Amino acid sequence: MEALRKHALRAGIGVLEWLDLTPRETYMMLDAYLWREEQRRKEDEQRLEQELTLAWLIAALTRAKRLPPLRVLLTAAKPAKPLKGEELEQRRSEFMEMTANLDLEKIARKKKAKAGPGAGAVGPSIGRRETSDGIR
Repeated sequence: MEALRKHALRAGIGVLEWLDLTPRETYMMLDAYLWREEQRRKEDEQRLEQELTLAWLIAALTRAKRLPPLRVLLTAAKPAKPLKGEELEQRRSEFMEMTANLDLEKIARKKKAKAGPGAGAVGPSIGRRETSDGIR
């Protein structure tokens, strides 16, 4: 009970109010408190993301030689409309047609060959200088 009282006080439930509550009601109030805190945290994260995006846009626009029209900036921020029904099925079938003849193994071999021998091996460490005699 002592731990429950401690958590209730931390959640902002007063001592007199806590004394009038059953343990189940106290747990329900604590659950509601945790939910509100989670919502507040999510809102804070969204606000931070918006502020960072705004700061980035301001910095990018200050370096631009010509400002794009406001309409372009406002429409670019809208998310894509989800596809439904026939349009979704049409796009899926187009994708399947385009990818039907792809040889993924052949593409992977080409990428590996293009990367050269030893691709994926650990290279020299950052900050180390190599000399012709191999001694740093």
